[in-house]
Amino acid sequence: MEGINSSTDAAEMSFGELRKTLRKFRENGTRNATVTYKLGKYMCDNYSSKLGNEVWDVYEQMFFACIDLGINDIGLSYLRQIKEQFPESKRVYRLIGVLHEADGELAEAEELYKEMLEENPGDAAMTKRLISMYKTNGKTVEAVKLLVSYLETYKCDNEAWLELAELYLSEYEYEKAAYCFEELILISPANYLYHQRYAEVRYTIGGAENYLISKMHFCQAARLSGNSSNRALLGLVTVCETLRGLKGVTTEDKESCFKLVKWAKEKLTDKYEKSKVEVSDACPKKNSPKMTDHIDSGLETVCAILDSVKL
Repeated sequence: MEGINSSTDAAEMSFGELRKTLRKFRENGTRNATVTYKLGKYMCDNYSSKLGNEVWDVYEQMFFACIDLGINDIGLSYLRQIKEQFPESKRVYRLIGVLHEADGELAEAEELYKEMLEENPGDAAMTKRLISMYKTNGKTVEAVKLLVSYLETYKCDNEAWLELAELYLSEYEYEKAAYCFEELILISPANYLYHQRYAEVRYTIGGAENYLISKMHFCQAARLSGNSSNRALLGLVTVCETLRGLKGVTTEDKESCFKLVKWAKEKLTDKYEKSKVEVSDACPKKNSPKMTDHIDSGLETVCAILDSVKL
């Protein structure tokens, strides 16, 4: 797909190139509406008979491109052809719901989704469509309720747990968000981002016990990221400093925090020094006083923050 952009002339591409590009977009979940519409329209106008059954995939692709571009009437023309071919398809009804949403007919879309879910409560794609609609339109309570119900069946859906965590965070339900991240860590224990987010939530809740949990997971996030996560390292510095100044924390824990702060500060300082050199070397105007001053200023700001942490 190298070189494919909005200025690409579809007429200069062969049937094979067009087909391969649109397939890649579908496989990767790419929603580049302008390019998709341009290439897809040329494909449909000139090669639809050569596509065989794949033509329906391209029509669906074109439908979504039209919705993204706000040309819903053209999208409807593709949807009609798909519905004519597959009149009883649940997937087609999902597309009808998407069109209702795009036209601002939210009540109609919700009614359609609910009707389809009554017929098939296990339809994960339809459930996610309804959740997405609720979330987009600020119906957080409804989205949360449906997500919780969905996760009772699909307990290992990382994306759904993360979505639920974000919804809880938006409502300041930190304990519930923390539970979601605990589930994510159980499902994917090697994903440092889940440990990092969990540590941040526990730190936000506050209290000695939560700070200790936060410290442990910031450590894990740093380790699993190969010490590449600045956010985990800075989080570690912050929580350890908080624990060092907290009453009721054991001497052993405070000593551990002291060592961790020193270690994290060294890692961060080394990384920023290295970044300064890399940015300076990569810059075409690396000898420009403005560029070097800007880099120095950024580095000095970070180092000042680190230096403010008294060991």
